[in-house]
Formats: sequence, C-alpha cells, structure tokens
Amino acid sequence: MLGPDHPSTLTSRNDLGLVLNGLGRHQDAADLHQQTLADHERVLGPDHPRTLTSRHNLGTALHALGRHQEAADLLERSLADSVRVLGPDHPDTHTSRGNLGLVLHRLRRYQEAADIFQQTLADCERVLGADHPQTITSRSNLATARAALARAQRWRLPWRRSRRFPPAADRP
Repeated sequence: MLGPDHPSTLTSRNDLGLVLNGLGRHQDAADLHQQTLADHERVLGPDHPRTLTSRHNLGTALHALGRHQEAADLLERSLADSVRVLGPDHPDTHTSRGNLGLVLHRLRRYQEAADIFQQTLADCERVLGADHPQTITSRSNLATARAALARAQRWRLPWRRSRRFPPAADRP
C-alpha cells in the first residue's frame, strides 16, 4: 500500500482532477486540486515540481469555473515559481506562461495577454522549433490577443463612446 501521502497517490489525485475538469465537473476538480495542492506542499514542499504542477492545475480549474482573477493570481505565482525552479525553457514553464495569457485575455487584459503570448512564442520557437504544436498554439494565441486588443482600442476612440460617427466639426 502506498498510502494517502505517497507522491504517486498525490499524482493520481492530481490526474483525477484533470479528468474531472475535462468532464466539465469544474467545482469537483477545483476542490480536489485545492486539497491535492495542500498535500503536495505539506509532503513535498512548495517548490517541488509536482507541487508546481498541482498549483498550475488548480489555477486552470479556477479559470474553468469563471473565477478568473483568482486563477490569474495563482497562475502568476505558478509561472514565477516555474521560472525560478524549472527555468525559463522548461516545457512546464511554457505551459504556465501560455495559460496565464489565456486567463489575462479572459479578463480583457489584452495587452498583458499579448505580451505573455509574444514571450511564449519566442521561447517556444527557440526551444521547440517553429513547427512544434505548442509553438503553433502560441502563435494562434498571440494572433487572437492582438485582434482583441485592436478591437478594444478601436472602441475606445473618444467619438465612439457616444456616437457612431465623429462629431460634425471633426468630419472633413
């Protein structure tokens, strides 16, 4: 018997949380990830790679629940820890950065999301190559963020706040 605190048991619980999230049982997934993260921190420590994965997975479950600010806060911490512990070129660091970008996009923080996706794309191209699936996903995420940023900037023009067309004095 491995026991409830064995690292393999914790990994299995983490995997179950991923399955629950994939099935749309986001609250069950978040609850399980929350407990699993606490156990990972207690058993393996806050900087162990499995703990970092557990923290990241809780962030993605919170994102799926629509708790985007909580998810962003957790994923920002997860990314900082991944860079510090695993290094900036580790695949888990790329994943953390990309998922943080997705949450920032959802929060309509388009410029921050685009910046994150730009860095992720550059890192993926350098480390994985231009044709790697993660690189292609990063390129698509960057394009989506840039398009959203352009739309947001168009609608922030002063004359668009109250009218469809610019005031007569501003027309040629």
